[in-house]
Amino acid sequence: MATSLRLNAGEATGIAGRRLALVLNEKAGALLADASIAETLRSALGGAGVTLTEPPEGPLPGRVETAARDADVVVVAGGDGTVACAAGVLAGTGVALGVVPCGTMNLLAKDLGLPAGDPAAASAIIVAGQTRQIDLGLAAGLPFLCACMIGAPARLGRHREQARRHGWLWQWPRIARAAMFVLFRPRHRRLVLIVDGQAHALRTQSLTITLGAVNDASGHLFGRSRLDSGVLCAYAVRRRSVLDLLRVGWRLALGRARDPALSVFSGREMEVRGGARVLHVMVDGEVQVMPTPVVFSLRPGALKVVAP
Repeated sequence: MATSLRLNAGEATGIAGRRLALVLNEKAGALLADASIAETLRSALGGAGVTLTEPPEGPLPGRVETAARDADVVVVAGGDGTVACAAGVLAGTGVALGVVPCGTMNLLAKDLGLPAGDPAAASAIIVAGQTRQIDLGLAAGLPFLCACMIGAPARLGRHREQARRHGWLWQWPRIARAAMFVLFRPRHRRLVLIVDGQAHALRTQSLTITLGAVNDASGHLFGRSRLDSGVLCAYAVRRRSVLDLLRVGWRLALGRARDPALSVFSGREMEVRGGARVLHVMVDGEVQVMPTPVVFSLRPGALKVVAP
């Protein structure tokens, strides 16, 4: 059964008297490394004078759905993949999503101005209760909030997942070796990218589709200054050399989308076709196998999030 706790209200806050649900992804890196984070969140959120509940254990989508039935805000602690999964459940419901970044990259949290590695500070922002509407992306119906990657990044993501099975000590050497393998044994895929009905033939090592444009105005790597632009952006590396791939990757990380080896597209709907029956697509950091063609779409302003 879900646990529930009613705590006395302290000072008046933005969420005092409201109903909050806390969903923890115990497999997230920060939560695995520090078991005290969960208690910090329970204390900080419960001390705001709310009804705090936690759904019973089970698959993440089901836990979020259970949490949303009787909550005004569902607070999720995890990485980008966890947050995207919760977003897919909450979009369009009017229930707000609170984010406590506990993953590796925490790209969405950075775009929202949320502090990573400081659950108490993240809780304080949630307690303030300020909300905003942001877009939700869909990759073959699967929700995403940051980026989907095909080609070299997805290959590296598959190696990373395999390396995790060997434990923390051997994980990073295996990932480093996999990165060298991916870079110096490139695979150039022939893809067709259809943007709002217009087809573009590509021969590329890497195709990245983002929810909104990356730009340096965000102030951090791979950042986006707008999360409600209502557009998808695609970045395809045209040339073949390792140096091209590294240079383009670094420039995109800095939010600079101009490069002679880079093709950039934008639109409201995209479709990727390839010679294979399936494509490996890294969706907000998690590799998925998707039958082709893969359709990417968006729901403008569909998600309410708690953020400054």
